Amino acid sequence: MDRLKTVSILFILFSILIGMIVFLLYKDSGTNKALTEMTERDNRATSQQIKSFDQAVLYTCTGGSVIATAFATLDTDIMELSLPETSPAVLQKMTADLGVQYEDTLGLIFSEKNMVAQVKKDGSILFDGCVVGSVEIAEEISAPSPIFSFADTSWLWRTTNSFDGTVLQTPALTGEMKLNLQSDKTFTLVGDCYSVAGEYKISYDTNLISFTIENTTAKKCLTETEGLAFLKFFGLVKSFGFAMTESDLEFVLEDGATYLQFNQIDL
Repeated sequence: MDRLKTVSILFILFSILIGMIVFLLYKDSGTNKALTEMTERDNRATSQQIKSFDQAVLYTCTGGSVIATAFATLDTDIMELSLPETSPAVLQKMTADLGVQYEDTLGLIFSEKNMVAQVKKDGSILFDGCVVGSVEIAEEISAPSPIFSFADTSWLWRTTNSFDGTVLQTPALTGEMKLNLQSDKTFTLVGDCYSVAGEYKISYDTNLISFTIENTTAKKCLTETEGLAFLKFFGLVKSFGFAMTESDLEFVLEDGATYLQFNQIDL
């Protein structure tokens, strides 16, 4: 009788053990399947995101490290950021007082002001002094081209436009703005509401240009608010080009979607 009882107990324990093993195997299989599905989904999403970005820009940072940004055509709200030895990250454009800034949900921040970019992670600087093409652009820039030079030229602002054809500002609203560029890399911007002076940096090889405003003198006028808006646009200039001839100048802003149109005038 005792032997039969012992056999029954052992059988019950054995059955429980088998049940636990089957349960654990099933659970592990389900977890692996879920992880596999998540990985495949993330890989598909990453692949689709990378393929959608086709407007790439390379930056060389202090120390020689190279990073890259990319945007979908006609869309600057989302940016793909590629850093050395890491997978590309997708960042969202954020509001910034000066320049541009992109962030993701993991604490990665890309910011750019006056043609110089910086990358941070959780408040710590990963890459600094990043400029398009060569580090020298952020310092004293290459000599003027023998074909064309901005030295000792004057330009009259015509309009501020978006590349989609929208006119954002005109002199009828802001007043006249005359830009004088000197050979010593200084400039003056004289308008109906403001007189501005400062320095500019330029690379004729890469068509990059930036303006640093050092002195601003306000004049009392009815278009003061629009004048301030113009100065904000002017402070975001990143590159230059010509529409038809070298007398039709376009200053492109950091967002790549807006430009200031100037025409050359006599000094």
